[in-house]
Amino acid sequence: MVLLLPLWIALCLPVPSAASPRTYAQDLSLAIAAMEQGKHPSGLTPLRAALTTDRGEPLGLVALGTLYLHAGSPVAASAEFRRALVL
Repeated sequence: MVLLLPLWIALCLPVPSAASPRTYAQDLSLAIAAMEQGKHPSGLTPLRAALTTDRGEPLGLVALGTLYLHAGSPVAASAEFRRALVL
């Protein structure tokens, strides 16, 4: 009985939920950090997540434009920079 008490207590404790999703600022920070290290492809995933959260934030659009520029897509970069200017 005594040996089962820790197991019983563990079963009664709440199960930790999955990690809560990151905020716009956290995703943007991860993306910019990756880009600063020259890892532009690694910055795309958190940047997309940030822009999914808030597509109307100019800093995210500028970061995306910068990423496109470094990836060799100046036309796509220009489009993102123009979107940021409109905001």
